[in-house]
Amino acid sequence: MILYLQLKETCRNKRFILFTLIFPVLWFLFMLNLSKSSNFYSKSFTELYIITSCLMGVSGNSVVSFAAAIGKSRKFYRLQDKISLYSSKKYLVDQLKSQLILNALICLVVLAAALLSNQLRFTASLGVSLLIITIMGIYLSILGYLLGICLDTKTIQALSFPIMTVIMFLFIPFYTWLSGAFADTMTNIQKLFPGYYLYVIMQQLFDHLNPWTSLLKFSVILLATGFIFLVTIRIAQTKYER
Repeated sequence: MILYLQLKETCRNKRFILFTLIFPVLWFLFMLNLSKSSNFYSKSFTELYIITSCLMGVSGNSVVSFAAAIGKSRKFYRLQDKISLYSSKKYLVDQLKSQLILNALICLVVLAAALLSNQLRFTASLGVSLLIITIMGIYLSILGYLLGICLDTKTIQALSFPIMTVIMFLFIPFYTWLSGAFADTMTNIQKLFPGYYLYVIMQQLFDHLNPWTSLLKFSVILLATGFIFLVTIRIAQTKYER
């Protein structure tokens, strides 16, 4: 019941509809038409546009929108944790379930846009990429939850652009557009987070290379940093409960 109410409230949110559903679709259509008009379009580009659009929507929903929602409702659920059997752990699990459904909805909307534009060619690489993005969405939702319990809604909204900029930098390796000592240092920092390996996996899939080593690194880094986020969440919740 609580999960249903959370989904219903989110779907009524105009910011969610505009920025996490409509904007990724518009981005996909824009890139598709731009590539066609500039005569560099190919079928492989369509997959790239679908994945980029899904990742854009999932990242925005999981981090900024989710953090703002948690910041808005955290006081109510802290009270519920004290006076009822609905614990903070149950609240986190329900919220992650809600995010999983919403992120799947974002991907389905983008896929529907590709289907309606007669550009959808579902391949194994696209399927694996969307599955990894869904897993990444859960990871980013844990980060969003952490931000939501540590910052108030106004602060999150004010920092939304810098937060998304940092998140996107974690997905795009610096060596792809810069060179030198600074790029090497930043790339090494990026390797501490799973977003770097997501890019590498996508590239290997599209080049028909074996991605298993990168998938293993992605899984290890995701679990390790995700565990750190969960421990930090527990410490933050204990602090606020006092």
